[in-house]
Amino acid sequence: MQHLIDSLDDTIAQAMALATSAQSAVSSHEKICAERQGAILERFAESRKERQELHTEMREAVAAIYSILWKAAFGIISVLGGLTITVIVHGPRGL
Repeated sequence: MQHLIDSLDDTIAQAMALATSAQSAVSSHEKICAERQGAILERFAESRKERQELHTEMREAVAAIYSILWKAAFGIISVLGGLTITVIVHGPRGL
């Protein structure tokens, strides 16, 4: 009978050691997952910031292009208007 009790005590001790080992593995796994999640969130935040900066640069570039196009259009209209006035005032030979 004592042999069965000793065997049962050994089995319980082994089970407790396995449970402790499993708990340690789970804790280690949770720590690794938390670190990886933190790294992923940090990369996501950096990516989002870079994307916002890129959008800002693109908007500024498009605004600059529109400004150049408007200035060119206004210049062409001014030149054409000046030519029209010259033709009206001086006739076609005044050019």
